[in-house]
Amino acid sequence: MIYTLYDDALKEQICIKGELHKYLVKVRRHKVGDALHFRSKEDMRVLYKYEVVEVDGRSLDAKLISSEILEVKSAKNLHIGWCVIDTKS
Repeated sequence: MIYTLYDDALKEQICIKGELHKYLVKVRRHKVGDALHFRSKEDMRVLYKYEVVEVDGRSLDAKLISSEILEVKSAKNLHIGWCVIDTKS
C-alpha cells in the first residue's frame, strides 16, 4: 500500500485513533521513526509524508515531514471490466 486516506492529513501534527490506529500499529506494525504516507479527500493530488513520533495503546502521533504533488494516472484511457455472474441469472 502506497498511502492511506485520512481527512486530517493537511495538518502539521496528527493524532490517529480508532480503527486506523489498530490497522497501522497491529497490522502494518509501524513504530516510532517510521514514515507514513497519507492523502486527504479534499486534494487527492498531494501526498503527505509523516514521521511517527509516539505510539500509545490507543493513539499514534505523527508530524509532517513533507508534502508534494504526486498524481497517479493510468497510462491508458480505456478500461475493460470482466464480470462473472451466477448461471441462474
